[in-house]
Amino acid sequence: MREATTRAYTQLRKHKSIWSDVADKFFGSSLGNTREEGVLIYLANAFTTQNIPLYGKHPPSLERELISPLEFGRGRFTDGGATFYYHGRPDPEYADIAIKESDLEGVIEKMKRDSSLAF
Repeated sequence: MREATTRAYTQLRKHKSIWSDVADKFFGSSLGNTREEGVLIYLANAFTTQNIPLYGKHPPSLERELISPLEFGRGRFTDGGATFYYHGRPDPEYADIAIKESDLEGVIEKMKRDSSLAF
């Protein structure tokens, strides 16, 4: 997921998208421990607003499974969007989160065309 959020940021910034402008506002925010982390976590959250399927491993399982979109209202991303924790819980609910390549390309193009959900 870290690669996916980084690719999205790179392409959206090159396109001068509002999405990347808003992501830049999360540099150094409470979303992450570093400036970069804030941007990537913002984009992981942005993916959830775009109805794009995300897959993750529910520890200790080694298999990725489709994560219900309803789950994302119950917690927060870390690690550039690769890990998801429920609020108040110390252990991750999902790890090694990923997006299919074709879905990633599609969501980036969609975000380039429509930035209405960027705020």
